[in-house]
This record gives sequence, C-alpha cells and structure tokens, in this order.
Amino acid sequence: MTKAVMWLVLVGCAMDPTPQPTHVPPPPTSSDPAPPSPESTIEQQFDQDVAPLLAAKCTGCHEDFVFASIVASPELSGDGAPADSRLLTKGAHEGPPWTTAEAQTILTWLDALAAQP
Repeated sequence: MTKAVMWLVLVGCAMDPTPQPTHVPPPPTSSDPAPPSPESTIEQQFDQDVAPLLAAKCTGCHEDFVFASIVASPELSGDGAPADSRLLTKGAHEGPPWTTAEAQTILTWLDALAAQP
C-alpha cells in the first residue's frame, strides 16, 4: 500500500461520522419483581417493628394484635391522628409503659399508616 492510500484510510477512519452504539438496558421481563405496594410495606413494617413490641408488652393480658385488627379500629389506629391512638397512649392502662424508643417506633408506623390513601 502506498503512503497516500494509508493516509486516506487513516483519515477516513478518524473522520467516520457513524455514531457509536450506546448501551440500552433490556426491557423488564415478567419475572422482574414488582415494587411492593404501600399496603404491604406498611404491613411488613408492622410485622418487623411493631408486632414484637406488642408481643412483649401487651399479649400477656390482651389477645394477639394483628395488623388487620389495628387498621380496622379507629381507636387503635388513631383515625388520622396517630398521636391520639390508644395503641400509643394506652388510655387508662395499667400495663407497662412504652419506652421513648418504643413509642417513637409505634408513632412512626402510625404516621405511615395515616398517610395511606
């Protein structure tokens, strides 16, 4: 090959206007997990954070508290005013009080519950 031909090949390659391929992620498949619904997240938070507190301080004298029964009870859930919830305030109760950390855990969960549509 002559120098002129090699120069044309090199210049042509350097000036190639063809766009370079970019990475495009594949579309989601039906096997990809769906994000959790807000309801399941609230229930998971209850199971993980609140239920153990209730089991430790409440079920000795009361029935087991389950997610559905608390959500269905305006007195227990706070009915949009979580700080007034009997679950949190315990009303005129003689059982063991919540520690500050336990009360905050329950209030955080009740706030999330109240924010549900």
